[in-house]
Amino acid sequence: MATKKSKIEIALERIESEKRAREEAKRREKEQQDKLNQELGRVLSDAAAKPDSEWAEYRDHTVAELLTALGLEVVGKPTSEAPRGESEPAGVQPPAGDSGQSTDWPD
Repeated sequence: MATKKSKIEIALERIESEKRAREEAKRREKEQQDKLNQELGRVLSDAAAKPDSEWAEYRDHTVAELLTALGLEVVGKPTSEAPRGESEPAGVQPPAGDSGQSTDWPD
């Protein structure tokens, strides 16, 4: 009976370990998303309010061009027939392989 209990305990420990690993991965992903949101907010604020900012030149560009300049991969393409600002939504995600890398954005 002792071996059966040991196998059950081992299985439960493994399940708990996997659960902790998933929770940690979710926490790290949320931290990365929060940092990205903060940086995007800073860039948009600079573009709008600081004419001498490096981002001010993107005032007359598309959002996709700005996101590309930030190093983000824009998924999907806006339709060329749609008036500016009314294109189909495109998803944005970090470039493949960059999930753990830092950006060149100053703090």
